[in-house]
Amino acid sequence: MSLRRERSGKPNASRPAIAAFGAICAYIFGNGLITGHAESLASDRLAEQRIAPTLVVANPVPVEFWRRDLLWRDAASYGSGGFLLGQVVTGLGIATPLRLDDPRLAAAKARPDIAAFLFWSRMPIVADDEAGRAFLTDQRFASGIARGRFALPLDR
Repeated sequence: MSLRRERSGKPNASRPAIAAFGAICAYIFGNGLITGHAESLASDRLAEQRIAPTLVVANPVPVEFWRRDLLWRDAASYGSGGFLLGQVVTGLGIATPLRLDDPRLAAAKARPDIAAFLFWSRMPIVADDEAGRAFLTDQRFASGIARGRFALPLDR
């Protein structure tokens, strides 16, 4: 639109580009506010359940900018929930052990791949696959279509 306006000689040819940039900035700022509110509300709800999270992460859901997948963890456990238009809507208080004290992880920490993963991972957990083998993964990628893509086996 700006290029068309410039070619036709209209004044303020950059106005559409500036308006589009302003709309994009408003969208990004609005998403930041939604994420901050979701994390704050989740922390408050967890505190009501006598859970003191060390980390709460609100991940945006693709296409549905008004929703967030909530992930939380404390010193020994982790859980998840959902956020929709200002309210936590699903299972925040259901806790699963982190299992970072698993002896197989302690034995594997000397491996370069495990050390690199622990350096990279923001929310590491130890989980089991369907066959019962333990693996190190990141809580953010432990379910859904990413399950297994960010996982390192602990029993080699």
